[in-house]
Amino acid sequence: MAGHTVFLGKRNRGLEDPRWPPLVVGTVLIACLALPAAAEARDAFVCAELKAAVADAGRGFAVHKGALNPQAKPLPAGGKTYLAKKILTGATSCSVVDVGMDEPTMRLRQTAYSCQFPGVSRLGKDLRTGLTRCVAGEVDDPSDPHDFTLWVDRVSSGEGYRGVEVNAQANTVTGLTLQVRQSVCTNKGEGMACEE
Repeated sequence: MAGHTVFLGKRNRGLEDPRWPPLVVGTVLIACLALPAAAEARDAFVCAELKAAVADAGRGFAVHKGALNPQAKPLPAGGKTYLAKKILTGATSCSVVDVGMDEPTMRLRQTAYSCQFPGVSRLGKDLRTGLTRCVAGEVDDPSDPHDFTLWVDRVSSGEGYRGVEVNAQANTVTGLTLQVRQSVCTNKGEGMACEE
């Protein structure tokens, strides 16, 4: 508070001014402190921007993917991390990650556009409802309090699946990670490894 003057009454008497009893001042202070948290959950993303990322998933996020990020941590199986040309409003950073996995029972390729929102530490009802209203899809097991997935498009067969999903994960350490992910999984042989 150094360098700031709080004017609560005619003569700046603070809590001594009878027009500002401590209970009223405390209630106003609590209400003001609660507003940013409520706004963060509701306004964590801009729906039109999220829809644009979902639409770009089928093109490998060509509109969102920038240059290869030379400072990114190495990824397994030759995965690559790219800088994002477009950052979602409210996010501190975004990236596009390509990964592939080729195992004896399946082949998986995923491309994800991922953004960080450190100010949002939980997946509250408002955020889940906002995602569901913005992006039509099937909710995948809504019981996890820290992970929420909407399948926007998913086609499955005995050979594997292809799909686009919106995933949100939140915790108190890193905040909210919002991803749009395209996956293509192909079973090898007789197994159903993609469905496990």
